[in-house]
Amino acid sequence: MRLVNRVGRITLVGDMSVPGHPEVLAVEDVGASVWRDNHIVPWVIPAADQMGRLAAKKLLRTLMG
Repeated sequence: MRLVNRVGRITLVGDMSVPGHPEVLAVEDVGASVWRDNHIVPWVIPAADQMGRLAAKKLLRTLMG
């Protein structure tokens, strides 16, 4: 999997982290997630809103142990 797709967005793994760097989350329009059948889901509204909420929850879980 390439780190950056053809339009310059970071291709993320399922938990919105950067491949090979689970401690790094990409938010807003810099990221894109791979969905079913290898379709790329860019972070545009409403996908960005949903993914931003999930990233925030992951960050809070990490900070709280």
